[in-house]
Amino acid sequence: MPPPGAPRDADVGLPEEGPDVTALPEIRPRDPAAPDPHEDRSSLAAGELLAGQYRVVRRLGLGGMGDVYLARDEKVDGREVAVKTLRPGQVAFAARALEEERQAFADLNHEGIIPVFNYGTHESVGDFLVLPYVDGLNLHEVRALALLDPARFGGSRFHEFVLAYGVRILSALDHLHARPGSGALVYGDLKPQNVMHDGAAIKVVDVGSIRPAGAPGLTTYGFRAPNVPLTPNEVAGASEPQDDLFSLGESLRALCGLGENHRDLAALGALGRLSEGDTLAARAALLTTAPAPDGLGL
Repeated sequence: MPPPGAPRDADVGLPEEGPDVTALPEIRPRDPAAPDPHEDRSSLAAGELLAGQYRVVRRLGLGGMGDVYLARDEKVDGREVAVKTLRPGQVAFAARALEEERQAFADLNHEGIIPVFNYGTHESVGDFLVLPYVDGLNLHEVRALALLDPARFGGSRFHEFVLAYGVRILSALDHLHARPGSGALVYGDLKPQNVMHDGAAIKVVDVGSIRPAGAPGLTTYGFRAPNVPLTPNEVAGASEPQDDLFSLGESLRALCGLGENHRDLAALGALGRLSEGDTLAARAALLTTAPAPDGLGL
């Protein structure tokens, strides 16, 4: 029994709930009407109608395999959608990859992962996917914005927002990694350019690299995306959920301005050899007998 005058449980000043570490400011991208510098290479013209439903407005961007267009859904109140196409003349495995991406999207249901609305074909571009239009900036662009205009994006609080990005991206990755009855998936291409800050939300986009855990470290297009570093498991020839966490850490480092860790494949190979030792002594022996690659600092 508490001594006289001691506060009762109900009177004790319990700490208030901490701040929401997932809170993000609302941002919008640059002028959406900016001209397309590659309009002459566009496969679809403004005003063109796809599948009797999607009216093309303009091209949003282009990639190695195809283009993404802003369109309006004339059957659903003119809502804005993104149409992802293949550029004419691309090889067959790219079309197959688009189908694999459609199937991967259709099986995912998480607020932080872009879903698929629909899919179809069009005479000038072949197969296409219909996705929500994300009116935001990718995190690579957000980083540039934070450097060029600090006041617009939190100033000294920017690192707090990086923490919020990490928490939200982890939630999306958990949806991929923990799929009861369906088997874990690996995103496989996590980088700042593949995460969008849309309003006050984040969206992980471009799931063309998603694959089952244990699969080779290649995208569904059959090759490694350019400028995407290999993780230690991928050097060994497979991808695991831990690789997404490795890539998330690297992405957050880049957002914080810390640069990237050493990317030398020989260095990663040396690190991978550590898993071959069953005991601490065996692992130490692997380190002392194997020459350290330049820059690894062992």
